[in-house]
Amino acid sequence: MSEAPAPVILSEAKNPVGGDEGKTAACREISKAVILSEAKNPVGGTGEIMMETLPYGRIFLYYRKISAKGLRPREISTLAHGFLREKAAELTGFPEAEFTEREAEGGKPYFAAHPEVHFNLSHSGEYILFGLAREEIGVDIQRMQSANVPRLARRVLSAEEVRQMELSAEPERFFFERFALREAYGKYTGRGVFEGMGEPLGEGWGTNLAVVDGYAAAVFAGRPMELIFEAEEE
Repeated sequence: MSEAPAPVILSEAKNPVGGDEGKTAACREISKAVILSEAKNPVGGTGEIMMETLPYGRIFLYYRKISAKGLRPREISTLAHGFLREKAAELTGFPEAEFTEREAEGGKPYFAAHPEVHFNLSHSGEYILFGLAREEIGVDIQRMQSANVPRLARRVLSAEEVRQMELSAEPERFFFERFALREAYGKYTGRGVFEGMGEPLGEGWGTNLAVVDGYAAAVFAGRPMELIFEAEEE
């Protein structure tokens, strides 16, 4: 895989998946995450949950290849949300039927019966990416396709990002990874990618993810988080 641009870190804390070693850490596959923690909730919130399997400070990320050929976007979305509910139940121990979704003001979805379990989901091409955490998160995956990258970059990226893209050995990859990061930020805030287009990203922590060739992906949260990755194929 070709070298990706350095992750954008919006915090003084060190990126836990930055650099070459970070790519390996971010993409490690696990059969099932079982992590013991006595971490305290740094951001408040309600609800009881199995802290040993979904502790604060960690994001459980799942990406899955699907057979999308012939499926409509709505059907892909239904399939993706089914995988999300399945993994939420597996990770927390709560029944899958309890993970029904509602939309908050502004359109960001949440689990009505378990608002303490935060999630975000994205799908593009043949891949689904979603995350589960105890804090607000945003994720995005983008299939890199032919596009008028210079024009799009001037509309979407900040002036500094455009400058970095022009200096990059792979400007198209650079653009899609920055765009995915902006999408993840917009989903984290609940305001969408078009909020603050052309401006630097707001406060928080984000990084690009190395998932599969031909795709760009990213995750965003309010503070540095440990990432646990699981990959599956349909």
